[in-house]
Amino acid sequence: MDAQFRLATLLQAGQGAANEAEAIRWYRAAAENGHVDAACSYGCACERGQGGLRPDPVEAARWYRTAAEGGDPAAQSNLAYFYETGQGGLPRDFAQAADWYRKSADQNWSRGQFAIGLFHANGFGGLPQDWVEAVRWYLLAAAQGHPGAMYNLGVACQNGTGAPRDSAVAVDWYRKAAAAGDVRAKVNLARMLLDGNGVAQDAGEALRWLQDAGLTGDTEAQTLLRERFGR
Repeated sequence: MDAQFRLATLLQAGQGAANEAEAIRWYRAAAENGHVDAACSYGCACERGQGGLRPDPVEAARWYRTAAEGGDPAAQSNLAYFYETGQGGLPRDFAQAADWYRKSADQNWSRGQFAIGLFHANGFGGLPQDWVEAVRWYLLAAAQGHPGAMYNLGVACQNGTGAPRDSAVAVDWYRKAAAAGDVRAKVNLARMLLDGNGVAQDAGEALRWLQDAGLTGDTEAQTLLRERFGR
C-alpha cells in the first residue's frame, strides 16, 4: 500500500487530467488497503471532485473519519471542519469539532492549532473563552506560517486582547500575514502606515498594500483607495 500511495503522489505531481484520474485511483486502492495518508487524500478528492469524481462530501467525510481515526492530522482537521460547518451528512457539532481540531493541533498541525485558537477566542465547543490561550495557539500556528494566525496575533496586539497592547508588534504581525497573502492584514497594515500607528508614516507602502488587497475585490481596500488616494 505504501507503493500505491507513492505512485499516486507521483502521478498527481504530473500534469494532465489523465494523470490526476490515475492518481486518485491509486489513492483509493491504497486507502482500501489501510493506508491512512491515502485515505485522507482520497477524501480530499471526493470533497473537491478531483480526477473525474463528482463532489461527494458524504463520501469525503467517511474517508476523513477513517484517516482521522488512524491518526492523520490533516484528516482530523478536515473532519473537524465538517463538524463545525455541518457538511458531509454530519450534524453541526462544535464539541466534536473542538475534539478533532485538538487532536490535530496536538500533532502540530497548523490548521488545527489556528482553529483551537479561534474556539478559545469565541468560547466554542465547550472550551472556555480565553484570549490568552487563544494567543498561545495562534503563536504555534504562526510559527508554521499560518496567515490567519499571524493576522489574529496582529489584532490581539493592536487591541490588547490576550497579549500586551503594542502597535509596533501588531504592525510586525500584520506585515508577516500580509506577505503571506492575508488580505485583511494588508488593509490593517495600510491603515497603520497611513496613520503612523506603531510605524513611521509611509503613504507609498500603504498604497501598495491597498492596491494588492483591492485587486482581490476587497471592498474596504477599494474604499480606502478612493478616499485616501483618489483611485
